[in-house]
Amino acid sequence: WHLGGFNAAQNTNFGITTAGLHVPGLAVSGGGFIASATSAAFQLSGMTRILATPIGDAGTTRYLSFLARPEGTLGVGNGGGWFGLGLESPPEPQIFIGKVSEGAGKYVIEERGGAGQVVSPVVPALGETVLMVVKAEFAVSGNDRFTLFVNPVPGAPEPGNGLVKENSNIGLISGLTLYSSGAYSLDEIRVGPSFGSVTPVASAGLSAQQTWRQTYFGSTEGTGSGADAADPDSDGVPNLMEYAFGQLPTNPSSRSIPEWQLTGDSLTLSFTPPEGVTELTFTAEQNESLAAAGWASVPNTATPPAYHFSVPREQGARRYLRLRISAP
Repeated sequence: WHLGGFNAAQNTNFGITTAGLHVPGLAVSGGGFIASATSAAFQLSGMTRILATPIGDAGTTRYLSFLARPEGTLGVGNGGGWFGLGLESPPEPQIFIGKVSEGAGKYVIEERGGAGQVVSPVVPALGETVLMVVKAEFAVSGNDRFTLFVNPVPGAPEPGNGLVKENSNIGLISGLTLYSSGAYSLDEIRVGPSFGSVTPVASAGLSAQQTWRQTYFGSTEGTGSGADAADPDSDGVPNLMEYAFGQLPTNPSSRSIPEWQLTGDSLTLSFTPPEGVTELTFTAEQNESLAAAGWASVPNTATPPAYHFSVPREQGARRYLRLRISAP
């Protein structure tokens, strides 16, 4: 990946995080996603990956999919805080798939800059991940045909209808560009020959934690290196905690765990589990000693799925605090 995209002046506000995006039913590769903060005033952010083999030979059909999620504040950023994925095909026109800038924005497929825009009825919402799939049919002569599906069902047949754009002839696609002025997260970019190849189905009947174990340890069983209490990367963080906070259990440098903080006259602990981690129970407790008895629950005052625990600081008092994480 390198700085790229029309008029893009920065890419240092992109970064890899430890928790991936998810939508129901879609198999995911695990690991981090690429997040972009809001660009500086009057600046655009862009990062390009050149494809080893360009796609778009005349008479061929290719599919592309990715997950996207708005972050920050909708509408904030240069030009209204837009974001998405660009198909690099020098010279112009180039295709853009993502959220555009009008008001809170909308999901579209268009030529970069807005020409030939086709609009999805799906409205962007903060923290809500969408699956976007594009079917690209490259014409032997005349215009290419692009069909956008927003939130299709993984494992289902290719939808019979979508948002069709067929007023552009873009030639070969040489690269993919993450392109934005607003804050967003993007993950699971796939290119393939069929709808099913870019919308793989998560293993049937598996819980999110079993899928996580399968991804990192090759087995759904909570035994051996995949056991909840195991610490295969020897970073001092057991697997259950790695899973609970979206860490990488095979990377010792991935150990970003929330900690109690002194905030004013209170000790506080705040966090939001990664998207998809819904089966765990988080319980904060306090005690005057480390004895087995006497632990009292601390209420969660945040709105789920967020957690916020607060314990008043008392002069001269001793407090022991802990967070218990329980799996079904």
